Amino acid sequence: MFLPDKPPFDSRNYYVRFKAALGRMPVDGPMHRAGPRALYKAQLVKDAVMAASLDPHLDRRLLFCCGHFHSDYHLGIPRQLKKNHPGLKTAVIAMSSAVFEVPMNRLSELADFFWIPDE
Repeated sequence: MFLPDKPPFDSRNYYVRFKAALGRMPVDGPMHRAGPRALYKAQLVKDAVMAASLDPHLDRRLLFCCGHFHSDYHLGIPRQLKKNHPGLKTAVIAMSSAVFEVPMNRLSELADFFWIPDE
């Protein structure tokens, strides 16, 4: 099993968002049995592992795709990358579905760019 050399970085904002997302899941589902704090720690480890898997490739431009929760608001993977590599330039691209969930005046907090495909 691969684990990153550096411990995952916690964030109060990320935890609040994580608990809110967990609250939208079915109460009788497997996610609720472990408890929110344990699940959140697992989320941090997943983010740290995904961020660390990019380390060998950070000397070039890179497009990394992940589930939106792992990068929304520059938290999750982008936060891990910035903490491990302070000078690294990153940009977050969100899919168009995120546009409808966030007020227009707060979209710049969610991501740097939005991918809105033609329908």
